[in-house]
Amino acid sequence: MKPPNTNAWIGMLVIASAMWPSEGAMQGDGLHLSLLWLLTASIAAWNQFRDRSSLRLPPNNSTNRLAECSVILIAAGFWAGLLFVFFDRGNRRSAMNLTLEWSAICAAWWLVRSRLSQGELRRLLAIILVGTGLGTAALGICQYHVRNPQLRAWYQQRRMELDDAIATPGAAGSLRRSAIEAEFVKRSIPLIGSARVLFENRLLSSTEPTGPFALANTLGGVLAATMTLIVCIWSEARSSWHQSRVRSAGIILASMVVTYALVLTKSRTAWIGAACGIGWYFLVQRGNRFPSRKLFATISAAVLTIAAAAGAGIAFGAIDREVILESPRSLQFRLLYWSGAAGVIGESPIWGSGPGNFRQHYLAHKPVESSEDILDPHNVILDAWCTSGIIGLTGFILLILSACSVKAREEPAEKLNSVSSRRPNVALIMKAATGAIVVVLLWKWMTGQDLSFSDEVGQTTTDLLLIPAMVIAMAMVWPTSIDLTMNAASAAFVALLVHLMGAGGLQITFPCLLLLLFHAAASTIAEQQNRQPLEHSEKNMVAPSVSSLLMTGGFLVVAGICVVMGIYPVAQSQHWKNISSAMLARNDPSAAASAIERAVSADPWDPELRQQQLQQKTYEFLTYLNRNQGSLRAQVDFPKVQSDLTELQRLSEELLRADQRNIGALYLPAKAFERAAELEKGTEFAEIAVECLKSATERDPTNVRFRVELADLQNRENMVSEAKNSAEMALEIDSVNRAWGHIDQFISDDERQRMESIRHSANSKMNAEPLVPRE
Repeated sequence: MKPPNTNAWIGMLVIASAMWPSEGAMQGDGLHLSLLWLLTASIAAWNQFRDRSSLRLPPNNSTNRLAECSVILIAAGFWAGLLFVFFDRGNRRSAMNLTLEWSAICAAWWLVRSRLSQGELRRLLAIILVGTGLGTAALGICQYHVRNPQLRAWYQQRRMELDDAIATPGAAGSLRRSAIEAEFVKRSIPLIGSARVLFENRLLSSTEPTGPFALANTLGGVLAATMTLIVCIWSEARSSWHQSRVRSAGIILASMVVTYALVLTKSRTAWIGAACGIGWYFLVQRGNRFPSRKLFATISAAVLTIAAAAGAGIAFGAIDREVILESPRSLQFRLLYWSGAAGVIGESPIWGSGPGNFRQHYLAHKPVESSEDILDPHNVILDAWCTSGIIGLTGFILLILSACSVKAREEPAEKLNSVSSRRPNVALIMKAATGAIVVVLLWKWMTGQDLSFSDEVGQTTTDLLLIPAMVIAMAMVWPTSIDLTMNAASAAFVALLVHLMGAGGLQITFPCLLLLLFHAAASTIAEQQNRQPLEHSEKNMVAPSVSSLLMTGGFLVVAGICVVMGIYPVAQSQHWKNISSAMLARNDPSAAASAIERAVSADPWDPELRQQQLQQKTYEFLTYLNRNQGSLRAQVDFPKVQSDLTELQRLSEELLRADQRNIGALYLPAKAFERAAELEKGTEFAEIAVECLKSATERDPTNVRFRVELADLQNRENMVSEAKNSAEMALEIDSVNRAWGHIDQFISDDERQRMESIRHSANSKMNAEPLVPRE
């Protein structure tokens, strides 16, 4: 059965994909959109199978074969990496979620490629891609000038109130403290530790907007591609824009908004990517005898727009000398990330680390100078190798080669589309935008997420509506006969690819979706220029009909896996996690622990649930011991202590079975056994604590906190040489952290003095020679 309008569904899914932070793909936050992509692709494939008269054999050329092989290898690499994670006992939940996300991205590539011969979809894609980028830019500007200042002022006020409540004795102070902490937890604001330091540094010291995403670099990559598209489309169809002053003013205003937001992100890789994309476009177009007068006018308009945006950025303080001076330091960090990624690749060059499992492997190879525990190597090629092994790496290399080998033979947009003088289908675009809003709001409501349309601080649902609103506004000013062209799509591909070579990774799915959509557009439009009419013989119908049937079955199978092994367990576990958080806010730890057990049962593949379960049990155990710290030894229930420790060991073993490289499974029991050893001398508790903490340190050797705690524990157990080595390593790592300015990793002055004392005491003991009595 034919869907109402496949093009509208494609537009709806592209808009909806931009309305959520795609950095959460590994947690399964976007699996509902993946399911919709897969179902839409399966219906389109089935319609192709049924309507054989509309089938066309693709041109039998190397570029076409290269493009198809590249995407097949990318998908195969993810599924092979998923199998490797299962055999390697890694994080199966992250691997499954990311594999399903990328299967949907590959399905979107096929879907767009199979329907792009229609002029309607080419125009629809051009409007939606530019409008979506414009909407994210508008949202970023709103954050910079309105939302972020509000949040900073609110947080500073609440933080002062919390400090006063902590200092106030009695019930009144405790109640006020609980209320403020509950408000912080609701907004996912960390209360203590290095997480609080990082949050405050990002909120109070950083001003970069993130748009609908979690990272400024993600927004920067989307804006770099959007800016490139606008420049290319403007230059190819400048006379069409000049048909109306309103349309001309609209595209100029859109370009200024996107450029200004791109400046605000301070994403240098995005700036370089936009420059490379636009440069690539003019290089290609010059080969097509691009008129010099037209070239001069376009470059002049681009320079003026960039100058205006840069001037506004300087005026509002978005661009300062630190943005320029920090560039070499940023490159240094990239090189450090890449060197650590090289260690991960060396560990398993064939299979990599598997989808969503890079961080666990990276920590063992992380350079000391790089304090950040990154989720990806900040290079799409290295990430392809790490994530999907040699198969995925080959696919990405072929993807780039097929995009770069596209020949620029098409005419400018006015000539190419002169036969199509219809206005853009605004009603269709409004359906796509409305559908995106319904999908986003419905999923938020079904999963119990915040649906606030107004709030004194923070981003609201109303802010997200800027994205579909800008898509509709762009459709209103879009002129006739302006479609997405091959040169514009290939230039946007280059811009986004260059950005991803230095920022982001495959777990941030929306930029990757755009990358494959640009590739599909560039390669497909180029094929259409060389396509020859085919006779509709029965022989010509066999291959495409079989292919369409296989595609239908494949997409449906993956969609079924997405529901059974993705959406259902993730949604169920998230439901019980929300209940657990609510019970903790009500000071009911037993009910919270019961809810977490239900969450673990709902999704046994998720190690984060088991780690949360272990954290709660460890917290309860340490709280019990601390509460009895001043009591007589006889008052402590030692059978309970032994029983709790046995339970902690069981939970630790289950967590290691869910993710054998999980550090929390070793660190948390170490703290529990260490505390029990202080209470019960002469037991094996201290030995177990040392072994657990030592194993955790081996998996994260540059963690200065682990080194300090290990040195203290070994010193108390009279392990002189081991304590000395741990203390020296802690001092060395801390010196590097101070030299590189990693303030969230500094150890305190007391801890530093203690490490110096352990080293000095160990040297004294080791240098002292025993006296040998004379006979």
